[in-house]
Amino acid sequence: MLICLSGVTFSFSQSLTPAFINVAYAGTNNVKQQMDIYIPPGLTSPAPVIVFIHGGGWSSGSKGPENIPFFQQSYNSGFICADINYRLSTDSVWPAQIEDCKTAIRFLKSNALTYNIDICRFGVIGESAGGHLAAMLGTSAGVKTLEGLHLGYTSQNSRVKAVVDLYGPIDFLKEDGHYPAICGTNRLIHEYQSFETNLLGIDYLHNYPVIVKEANPATYITSDDARFFIIHGEEDCTVPAYQSIILDSALTAAGIKADTLIIVAGQNHGNPYFKDLVRTTLYNDFFLKHLSTPCSANGISETIYKKVLVYPNPASSEIRIDFPLTNNFKIEIINNFGITVFKIQNQNTINISELKSGIYFLKLISIDEIYMQSIIKL
Repeated sequence: MLICLSGVTFSFSQSLTPAFINVAYAGTNNVKQQMDIYIPPGLTSPAPVIVFIHGGGWSSGSKGPENIPFFQQSYNSGFICADINYRLSTDSVWPAQIEDCKTAIRFLKSNALTYNIDICRFGVIGESAGGHLAAMLGTSAGVKTLEGLHLGYTSQNSRVKAVVDLYGPIDFLKEDGHYPAICGTNRLIHEYQSFETNLLGIDYLHNYPVIVKEANPATYITSDDARFFIIHGEEDCTVPAYQSIILDSALTAAGIKADTLIIVAGQNHGNPYFKDLVRTTLYNDFFLKHLSTPCSANGISETIYKKVLVYPNPASSEIRIDFPLTNNFKIEIINNFGITVFKIQNQNTINISELKSGIYFLKLISIDEIYMQSIIKL
């Protein structure tokens, strides 16, 4: 469905705090391979996940509070949200960027018990360069040359079910020459010494059509790929809207037409319009539509303990956990970097006096059930 829109912009803001910050998803100390994880309160079952991928021409940008508006609506709807960094073209050429994104997905699936994740319900949203990477995630599941399996978590896959692509480039060889008149003439900005050539580590795009094709999400489309929501400004002078039309056409040819292709009149690249309340509600509705069916074989029960009491909380030295189980359970305490700092088996009184002051997550695990709650160490 192609929609052309124009209209007023509504904005909103809300301060969200990550439950886990700077989580190293590739087992390195590289800050470009870290993520922040936002977990909404009151989850009663394993939750779906939305992964946000920042823009910046693959050469700049990062995770951080400025990205929250893009996924805040999904957080409010009960989605776990992960805001990720990835290696940039200033130090790593393609395919390092998509390898990192895929590894981040596999990391989250591998740690589903820790974060109470339903591994069958993953969505991604990205803007600009992040839109390109989100589209790559949606179409290239199982392509070994892009997986980055050397970064770990090989027991899981990087498949996602739903993609929101905000004005992402698709075919680098078909950007120049497709700009609207408002951008001026002779917009030859991609062929040489551009974000795209720096990403691929080449001089001229036309000299390396095979490498360009390997970075094109449309190259990998098959009928079992993710569903797509695509939005682009008609007056985009950075990435022409024709790029989104290319992706929509390729998806249609494979029999998986994008749910929505929106070309927005009067909007340029990365305007605040794309993260206002009206637009982010559309993104959230799309995710709710395609990530509504719980996983039936992810190793996590659809129920959690309803009768668990943790007290005192906050506490300075000791906490007690009251619940129905009498044996065969494990308790872990995890700090906000995602690191397990305490483990105990079959005991419900815990000495936390050695922990540093701060916020932690207590995880109670039985054979097939899990309970998580935040605790405060004074």
